[in-house]
Amino acid sequence: MNELFDKLIIRLAFTLFICGVLYLYKYVHVIIYPASRYHLLRKFNTIKYSTEYFHFLSHIIGVGILFSELSFTLNNGIIWSLSDFFIKAFLSFFLYLCSIYVIDSIVLYNFEHQDEISKKKNYSYALITMAHALGFSYILKTIIEISQDSLIT
Repeated sequence: MNELFDKLIIRLAFTLFICGVLYLYKYVHVIIYPASRYHLLRKFNTIKYSTEYFHFLSHIIGVGILFSELSFTLNNGIIWSLSDFFIKAFLSFFLYLCSIYVIDSIVLYNFEHQDEISKKKNYSYALITMAHALGFSYILKTIIEISQDSLIT
């Protein structure tokens, strides 16, 4: 019975953590791309600002893909498994954010996010950033799987 209760607590903690990270990413996205502050924080008009939401949604899906393979090991108890999960999840989220920022600044260095997304509504720019976000989330997920809880190896 105690093991079932532990699994319930872990599922609840995982669900709350994923919802919290997705909500937090909205504000991190505004910090990384300041031009999207008006679109994401005040008005929610997906028809008028469709490229901005396409770009934002692709990064949200990338975060979901990144967390899809994280698991818990209950060998050392629930406290250790939760702390191990939170450390692993925060580090992988931080690596994802840094890598997306670096990839966008290297590959798309001739283009400004504010010009392409906010002013011109360039769907090709949004599609390229979506491909970068989804591709790197799969790569980072594979790296985390292969490294087996070690960021050094």
